[in-house]
Amino acid sequence: MENLGIDIKLLIAQLVNFVLFFFIFKKFIAKPFSKFLVEEKRKEEAKEKIDTEVKKTDEKLKTDEKLFKERLNKEKEKVIKEAREQGAKIKTDMLKETEEEVIRLKTKTKEELDKTKLQMEKDLKKEIVRLSTEIVETGLKNYLSPQITKELTQTMIKNSEKTN
Repeated sequence: MENLGIDIKLLIAQLVNFVLFFFIFKKFIAKPFSKFLVEEKRKEEAKEKIDTEVKKTDEKLKTDEKLFKERLNKEKEKVIKEAREQGAKIKTDMLKETEEEVIRLKTKTKEELDKTKLQMEKDLKKEIVRLSTEIVETGLKNYLSPQITKELTQTMIKNSEKTN
């Protein structure tokens, strides 16, 4: 082989150097590098998994927020409706109470007016009797005797009491 320009010792030395280089490369460079690549790939997958979970959580939160707002609006409408109903009921009750009070006042006023009217009628009759008696006494004083005047007056009083 020397004729061809190949040195066997150099070829063996190069072969030994290559094998040594191969084992050293494989053990100290290839294995850690492959572990590093696997670890990076695993981290990337975990990162993607977390990203998808965050997106799902975000979408769920948006959905929950929307549902919460809808429930809040429904509850708000319900409370407003109840408040309006209560207001209408209070208004109706107040109107009833006012009407009842007006009726009571009318009745009371009417009763007082009736009492006053009766009292005035009594007073008027008494005054009429008094005036009639006076008229009879003065007008007929010269023509009737005191006894007849007294009897006439008593008859007029009895008649006025019967008409009451």
